[in-house]
Amino acid sequence: MSMQGSLRRELRAVLKQGELIVRAARPEGDGAGASLGRGERLVVFVHGFMARGPVWGPMREAVVAAHDVETIDLSYGPLESFEAVCDRVRRIVERLHADRPVTLVGHSLGGLVSRRIVQTDDAVGGRIDRLVTLASPHEGTRAARLPAGPLVAAIRPGSSVIQALERDRHLLERVHRVAVVASRDRMITPPSSAAQLPGAEVVWLDVGHNEILFDADAIALVKRHVA
Repeated sequence: MSMQGSLRRELRAVLKQGELIVRAARPEGDGAGASLGRGERLVVFVHGFMARGPVWGPMREAVVAAHDVETIDLSYGPLESFEAVCDRVRRIVERLHADRPVTLVGHSLGGLVSRRIVQTDDAVGGRIDRLVTLASPHEGTRAARLPAGPLVAAIRPGSSVIQALERDRHLLERVHRVAVVASRDRMITPPSSAAQLPGAEVVWLDVGHNEILFDADAIALVKRHVA
């Protein structure tokens, strides 16, 4: 694929995200999206920086069509702290798990948020048994070097968040984990940072950073690993 073709596909993905967000028109509330599906497992989808929960719509629908699971997304703002976003995910899991196992699926920054939940030695962290990250900067990204708020600071190489995740990496051993890498990623630089989820099955796809949310192969991978 040419660079121009790749850029066009990435732009279409960004526009599609905007369309999904506008179409959903949800009230803010606690940021939790509407439940979709019903089953013996809860799957929580955590979006990336500057997105909103509705961008997961097509992937959630595909997962529910394939599995007997309940799914939910959430939304958070670009100026929140990393820990505040993590606490929001924890509250959703606490409220909805109902003694069911939980899968976390995170895109970009959402993958690090999901890791933080898994790597917390408490009841919520122990409830999660599957983790899927999509284009997530496990070793940070050079694109985050400019000052743009606490969430961007969290994904800089060597940040306190990255260091804490590395320090507590042994807690990942209790979950099945998959790291999906977007080889044409221009937001996670280098793209190989998304492969650095310790002990994970790593899959490289020929897609861009936002395109991965709607890519058929990425959706197939998530469907295979969430349940």
